[in-house]
Amino acid sequence: MRTLLLIIFSLQAVVTGLFQTTSNPGIEIVNQQTSYQYGEFLDFNASFKFNEPVKNAYLSVRTEGSDIQTIPVDIQDDSQIKYRYDLKVHPLRPFTSVEYYFSFIQSDGSTWSTQPFVLDYRDNRYAWQTLNDGTFQVYWYEGDLAFGQAILNAANEGQKQALSIIPGTLSTPVKILVYSTSDDMQTALTLSGEQWVAGSSNPEIGLVIVSISPSPEARFELGRQIPHEIMHLQLYQALGPAYDKLPPWLLEGIASYVETKPNQDYQRALNRAADEEKLIPMQNLCGSFPTEASGAFLAYAQSESFVSYLIKTGGAEKLYNLTAQYRDGLGCNEGLKEVYGLDLDQMDLRWRENILGFSLQQMAFTNLLPYILVALVIILPALLIGFFSHNASKTTELRDDAD
Repeated sequence: MRTLLLIIFSLQAVVTGLFQTTSNPGIEIVNQQTSYQYGEFLDFNASFKFNEPVKNAYLSVRTEGSDIQTIPVDIQDDSQIKYRYDLKVHPLRPFTSVEYYFSFIQSDGSTWSTQPFVLDYRDNRYAWQTLNDGTFQVYWYEGDLAFGQAILNAANEGQKQALSIIPGTLSTPVKILVYSTSDDMQTALTLSGEQWVAGSSNPEIGLVIVSISPSPEARFELGRQIPHEIMHLQLYQALGPAYDKLPPWLLEGIASYVETKPNQDYQRALNRAADEEKLIPMQNLCGSFPTEASGAFLAYAQSESFVSYLIKTGGAEKLYNLTAQYRDGLGCNEGLKEVYGLDLDQMDLRWRENILGFSLQQMAFTNLLPYILVALVIILPALLIGFFSHNASKTTELRDDAD
């Protein structure tokens, strides 16, 4: 991954005319170093020996998944460059590679750049421990080596689950950061310019971030959160940028399905919503999930159950074919109908009937009931008026006959 980034970084620099592979006898690097405080600042310090006049100097910075940023810098004391990169204004994701180089325009108009340097940007507020098996590199700062191994085991088990549905090899190594508390993780994400309620993954750079404390419940949380995020990475590897075309119910449903320690509260939430007739139409989960906590939780529960039903109905291969339909641009309804022969509303009814025990006849009556009531409100008064008018007319006729 780093080698590829260096190649891309160098090629982009060549295109902009800043990067030259040949040495410049008029400029010599004496020393260069960096230091940083996570989420606060990143200091670049370099010393040069200039044998010829330099008109302008620049610092170019690139992080994984972003474009090169070129910044004019001053040369101090005729040889020093000292620049503080404000991480509050330009936040960086934790545990990503930061590549940078210095460029100069000399008095004769020629340009020259140093080779790219690489900085591993970590959340240095904590003393991280690490394990690496070649595919996954896990980091944690609380707990012993056994906890780290449990993280690694959960990652490998999650990959097996993901591969049973979505084929393909992950770009390695995948970095997994385990914060001990939700507050620690949220602070870290906020300082990196991101914010999530639970765990998250950045498929583009192969990064997973979760919060799990080393406790008796840790294995359950590891088996739930880690495989979920690994599946997001696996989907991205298979679909590329088209990953974002998957409807949320499929994206989160398939990730929840591969959890090796399923959330038992999902079924309880489904049963309660079914009893109270508060299930969310699957059609409503094509765009986004509800923002409130209870609605979002129900959306995850329904999505997991619905995806599970699709796999039971047509198998993993058919579900993978469904992701390909969405990758190729079909809509939420059209993709499902192409693969399963039913649109989302029809499959929603089948899911409710087969998994939640709904009666299609009862659902049809329930759906028609509002229209029946409206019809009664409109028709019944007319019927009653007609009935009483008819009776009044009959009574008058009888009186006339009696007279």
